[in-house]
Amino acid sequence: MNALINVADMGNWGNYSIETDAAILANSTVQNARPADAALNVIHGAGADFTFRIRANGTAILYSNTTIVAEAEIDDFELGKNFHMKAEVYDGLIVCYYNNERVITYVNSKLSEKTNRTYAGFRAVNGSVRFDNLVVRKIEEVSPWAAKSITITDANGAIVQSVKSSSLDTEKYLVNAIYPDGRTRLVILDPAMLSGYDPSVSGQQTVTVRYGNASTTFLYERVGYLFYDALDSSESSSWMSTNVASQYSSQVKDGFLRLTLPQDNVTREYAKHISG
Repeated sequence: MNALINVADMGNWGNYSIETDAAILANSTVQNARPADAALNVIHGAGADFTFRIRANGTAILYSNTTIVAEAEIDDFELGKNFHMKAEVYDGLIVCYYNNERVITYVNSKLSEKTNRTYAGFRAVNGSVRFDNLVVRKIEEVSPWAAKSITITDANGAIVQSVKSSSLDTEKYLVNAIYPDGRTRLVILDPAMLSGYDPSVSGQQTVTVRYGNASTTFLYERVGYLFYDALDSSESSSWMSTNVASQYSSQVKDGFLRLTLPQDNVTREYAKHISG
């Protein structure tokens, strides 16, 4: 099933959303086939086709061509159960929702390079999917000066109150602007929005973010480490199942930190593209 809408025919739309109701009814009957996907064709930009998919194993996935660039688990997915999926496209930003909950935020400055081959639509992959109520609409531009308040979030939507790192990478964070009529708008955090941040100063700083007349603050602490883990025993901590008192060997090479854990003597990549 394939319904395509040529975004090139939308005129001067810079920002738009595409959404649909869907239900994955059955997986493919082909042996060893991947679980079924309900897929939204979102954008052709940055030299690639981007597709937002809900997979029958309860995973939300954003593809760039055939490469997964972001994914997240969904707690309440059920085969045959109706759900709503939506993707918003801005310059440099794709935001994906499952049942109105933000599940994926993807930042790529080249996404504004849309081409005439951009299509928005839906399709079923590796199974049977029911679609209904497809809507593609323009997202109206809203002046930053009209924002009532703002919060700073990470890519997963968590509000950021403090940051500890060797440098402040603003592209990892978003400004969530809230308007008097209840509308919200996500904007990539721009260094020009910051005051009180000095990359040469060690220790804690109070950083102010201003978007129009709205502002908020967060704490930033510059530390000169190469690698950091809060060891907070949360689900996001990669040390959860590791005895941190045990001995292990490590190696940093080409920006990768590799650890050899004594439990199984297996070398695993812990973090990549390390800088600082």
